Amino acid sequence: MRAFGLRLLLALGANAVAFIICAALLDGFDIGGADLVWAVVIFSLVNWLVPIIALTALRRRSAASLGLILLLANAATLLITDWLSDGIDISGAGTLIIATIIIWIVNLAIDFIPGPWRRQRLARKA
Repeated sequence: MRAFGLRLLLALGANAVAFIICAALLDGFDIGGADLVWAVVIFSLVNWLVPIIALTALRRRSAASLGLILLLANAATLLITDWLSDGIDISGAGTLIIATIIIWIVNLAIDFIPGPWRRQRLARKA
């Protein structure tokens, strides 16, 4: 349970940092003060649900398309967060695409941070 809580806090923090990076780098990506917290919570929750639904629906598809599917799910999550929250405002499809890639890279990077929050994979017997 402790590791789950640490993973949750790390994901929330990483998403907040990713939003701040997007706002700093992209002219069409604006964040709002106190509403940013709400936007991060919405994004993190939807970002947890959408890939599960997408992967369940496309379970038998090629593993090569998995990265693209998850990237598209991340874009959909960002768009849903923009609609549901006043914490972020995304102007234009180009901004959405670049912000999706930035957030995807930040979330990918947290998978490589060592610590007790990492999921332990059980070794399979050959």
